[in-house]
Amino acid sequence: MSIFKNQLIKYFLITILIISLLISIFIFENVELQNFNSMHFYSFHLILLFFLIIYLIFTLKKIDNYILKQRELQSKLSIDENRYRGLFNNAGSGVIVYAPIDNGENFIFVDLNKSAENIFKIDKRKIIGNSILKVLPKMRDVGLIDTFKKVYKNEESNFFQVFKYKDDNLEGWFKNYIYKLSTNEIVTIFYDITEKKEYEDKLLLFKTVIDNSSDTILIMDNETKKIINTNDTAPKMLGFSKDELFNLSLLDIDMKFKNFEDLNECVKENEIFYGNSYIYFETKFKKKNGTLIPVEVGLNKIKLDEKVYLINIARDITERKFKEKELKEKEELIIAQSRQAAMGDMIAIIAHQWRQPISTISMASNNIHLDIALNNLNKNEIQRALIEIDEQTRYLSKTIDDFRNFFKPNKEKITKEIAIIINEVLNIIGKSLSNNNISLLLDIGFNEKITTYTSELIQVLLNIINNARDVIRDREIKNGTITISVKSNNKDIYIYVCDNANGVPNELIGKIFEPYFTTKNKTGTGLGLYISKVIIEKHLKGTIKLENRDKGACFIILLPKSLK
Repeated sequence: MSIFKNQLIKYFLITILIISLLISIFIFENVELQNFNSMHFYSFHLILLFFLIIYLIFTLKKIDNYILKQRELQSKLSIDENRYRGLFNNAGSGVIVYAPIDNGENFIFVDLNKSAENIFKIDKRKIIGNSILKVLPKMRDVGLIDTFKKVYKNEESNFFQVFKYKDDNLEGWFKNYIYKLSTNEIVTIFYDITEKKEYEDKLLLFKTVIDNSSDTILIMDNETKKIINTNDTAPKMLGFSKDELFNLSLLDIDMKFKNFEDLNECVKENEIFYGNSYIYFETKFKKKNGTLIPVEVGLNKIKLDEKVYLINIARDITERKFKEKELKEKEELIIAQSRQAAMGDMIAIIAHQWRQPISTISMASNNIHLDIALNNLNKNEIQRALIEIDEQTRYLSKTIDDFRNFFKPNKEKITKEIAIIINEVLNIIGKSLSNNNISLLLDIGFNEKITTYTSELIQVLLNIINNARDVIRDREIKNGTITISVKSNNKDIYIYVCDNANGVPNELIGKIFEPYFTTKNKTGTGLGLYISKVIIEKHLKGTIKLENRDKGACFIILLPKSLK
């Protein structure tokens, strides 16, 4: 601007000189020349006037160029200012300009952008010129005013600060960059990091929970099955350091899978049949010292940023397995005791079943003795009597074998036709049913085979049929009937044992399988159906339930055709 003023002064002086010269020339033209020197003076003035005019033209051109440049610069400044204002107002981060007052003890709002208005929920028009503490009263508490003072006094030229602000109208976490302008104004550029902070806090909490989980968590690359990350529990369980685990794959520690193909096929089958890759199974993990520990595993496949990972969550079930073994031994003892407790009832059944064959043998023997006494022996009659005695003897022997098989512990799985198993049950209890005038209806209709612990299945069927017999007898049901029917599909066999004794009260159905629950008053132990449930569900891997159907109760047993 000073250059422009100098050019104008030059222009003004030259203009005065030219005017003076023009006046002089005018005077000389109107005055008669006196001598030769005056002519020289006149010529000099003309030449001087010529050069001054040339210089004046040059000066005017420079002034025009300067004015043009100034206009261009002003236009550029206007564009830059608009660009700055556009960047300022549309920046994603908040920007606020403060001016110091009270010798830097307080600061007022000078300018702020749209993002700052939105973040702090304030109106620019209402706060310009106001103190920061008037608009945001808690800023002193978070230390921002002290930071402004340090920057203003050049104790800190640039300053980063993260703080949490909270007042009646605003709450959140903010990250600030603070600096000082040449005008002594303070600028703060800040970001609302509330969501990020909350996410980081949740992530930290999640990591803390994961690392302190009692379960081992292994994260693996799906292609190589290499372990790429673990929680803090994994090294403790397996005896490896984390670095050592990162050099291993799942196959190095999991004894379930022999190779990658086994693992991939297992995941693939689960995706086909269940629609997801989550697999739940029991296996054994190999520790660094070579010992094996039983674990319960959940294995899942996830996709993150176009990369697939396997997540293995394993729980040490050593203590559970020990308790399960103890419980199984106790259950087996209870089952054995239950069989012994049933011996009295079985002996009564044997007595009923033996009474008729013994009577038949005794009658045949008496007839022979009578014929001898009357000297009326008939070879054909004697032969027929002996055949009868022989048949009845074989029947007694078979009955003994049936009862002996029932009481003999048998831990081997046997493959038999389901019809043969039911027939063995009826050989034991059939006479007892007929003696109580109870009809037995069978609906089997096929020769389906089952591989299972047959003696335990027989025990369950005997428990259920005995209960049905007792209920029919105690309730004095006329034309008492027990129906046994069998159905099957590709994998399972369904056995239905139903009676017509008017069913079980609805409020008791949920308790019928509980231990020591009985409806037989003093005559029942309450263990029969409980033991039946234990046998079916834990030993035979099936299910058993009770429903009221038609005019009675119906027990439904589901068993796998092949017990693995």
